Amino acid sequence: MSLKKFKYKTCTNYNILFELVKTQRVVCFVKQYNVFDVCANTPSNCNDIDIGARGISYIYTDNKEDFIKQCEKCKLEFIMPIWRLPTEKNVTN
Repeated sequence: MSLKKFKYKTCTNYNILFELVKTQRVVCFVKQYNVFDVCANTPSNCNDIDIGARGISYIYTDNKEDFIKQCEKCKLEFIMPIWRLPTEKNVTN
C-alpha cells in the first residue's frame, strides 16, 4: 500500500524530521500490518522524541541514530510542514 494514492506528498528524510520534531508538531504515517496509521510527535521540554497515536509510541528515543533506525523499521513517512527548516531550500524525496 502506498500513500501516493491518497495524494499526500510525504517525505522520508529522517535527518530533517529529527530537527523538525524538536520545535513543532509533525503529521506522520507509520506502516503497521500493511496499513498506514496516522500519528504525530508530542513536543516536550526534554530531549525525548515520542511519535505515536492513541497511546501507542511508534518512535521513542533521545538520540538521532536510534531515531533513524526506528523510523526505517516502521517505514515512517511525514508531511513536510509549510515552514521548513531555514537551512533546507528544496526538500524532495
